[in-house]
Amino acid sequence: NRTYNSDASFTAAEQQGAIHTLHWVIEQLLALLAPVVPFITAKLYTELCGSDVHALAFPEAQDVTAVDFSAADIAELNSMVWKSKKDAGRGLRDGITKLVIPEKLSAAGRELQSAHGAAAVATGELGVEL
Repeated sequence: NRTYNSDASFTAAEQQGAIHTLHWVIEQLLALLAPVVPFITAKLYTELCGSDVHALAFPEAQDVTAVDFSAADIAELNSMVWKSKKDAGRGLRDGITKLVIPEKLSAAGRELQSAHGAAAVATGELGVEL
């Protein structure tokens, strides 16, 4: 959602940040996969970056900023929202009135609001108001 920003809920800088991050991830994946699938990674990397992926040093691990939540926490929230919509006979793209997320997910609040079409987001015990 942030990359496309079709509803203009993110600033241009936030959108460019998302695009930059996706571009970086693709570059790193191509560099990691180059020894395994050399021909396709060479073609894709050349198209994307204009240079030879096989001339790069193999990527090294970088320090990553830790977050207080896991992918399982996001999956649990998504499942709960989707189940609530399904039980109410709504489509997955239909908006919701309010999404209540745990405090540990507050850093991803705007993304979750955009992803689920929530009119409002609050912190508290996990819940959905349709």
